[in-house]
Amino acid sequence: MLVVEDDPDLREAVVSALTTHGYAVVEAADGSVALRMLDVVHPDAILLDLIMPIMDGWAFLAARAERPDISGIPVVIASAAPPERELAPSTWNEFLAKPYDMRTLIDTVDRVCGRAR
Repeated sequence: MLVVEDDPDLREAVVSALTTHGYAVVEAADGSVALRMLDVVHPDAILLDLIMPIMDGWAFLAARAERPDISGIPVVIASAAPPERELAPSTWNEFLAKPYDMRTLIDTVDRVCGRAR
């Protein structure tokens, strides 16, 4: 699982919840770091904030769409901003509105990753 979130406290909480639930997690503070990480890791899914410095979630999704090696990785958008800004539904799989609880996060990630409950 790749967690792309610029808020360090939220990122830490999300990584802890996912790790406790059995996911191997890598993390990035912005989209540019996440893209570089995807050169070496191939996660089951990406949890993506939209509003971040350096490279925001919209720019990350646009860059991801142009890379066949990573364009098929499922994306869960986790943001206070809804994915309305010219995002084709095919570029993301689920949306979690912030603030969300960790149980909802785990249920959503399990669904996207195909984990049965």
